[in-house]
Amino acid sequence: MTKTIKQFLEEIQNNYPRVNSKKLELYLNIALVKIKNYLNTDMTDTSLISNYRTAIIVAIDNEINLADKKNISMIKEGNISITYKENSSKLSSEVKALLPRPFIKLMG
Repeated sequence: MTKTIKQFLEEIQNNYPRVNSKKLELYLNIALVKIKNYLNTDMTDTSLISNYRTAIIVAIDNEINLADKKNISMIKEGNISITYKENSSKLSSEVKALLPRPFIKLMG
């Protein structure tokens, strides 16, 4: 783990003191993989953190909220119905808004 990633994890830990540091590291890795897949890039984790810090923090926050079951978009009490927000395997629209358009790779 690079110095940049360690510092970033410490910053996140300060923002979420109740979340276990190993879970935060897992959420960071999930966010980085999702962003790499969305952008269709092979940028290093350090480069992603340097360039898309805010998007990564929002993605981590989304993962924490999903784990806390706060990712609910609607609750109906009569006959009990719960609707969850977007699929957890995708980036939320708020994270995508903080990122550039995905990179296009030409085959050839």
